[in-house]
Amino acid sequence: TNTWSELATTWGNISQTIRRGRAASEISPAEWQRLSQMYAIWQRVAQRAAQVNPNSSRTWYEFATASMFNSDMKTADKAVWKAIQLEPQRA
Repeated sequence: TNTWSELATTWGNISQTIRRGRAASEISPAEWQRLSQMYAIWQRVAQRAAQVNPNSSRTWYEFATASMFNSDMKTADKAVWKAIQLEPQRA
């Protein structure tokens, strides 16, 4: 694994400490504001990880997940398909 990938995973984990698996309706406006900022950073870091390590399906899945949480479904879709292309048995 590379540093960018580990950093992306860390941002995802940190955001989950706020969300704690709750439904959107259970999250306060202040928490949403913080989560939105964190999700944007997570996506940027995950994108960089995919650029640095383009042959890692794990990295592309992380990028897809970060993009989805950041409400960027178009990018999430492309990233998940890239991950599947790299490692079809994980699909």
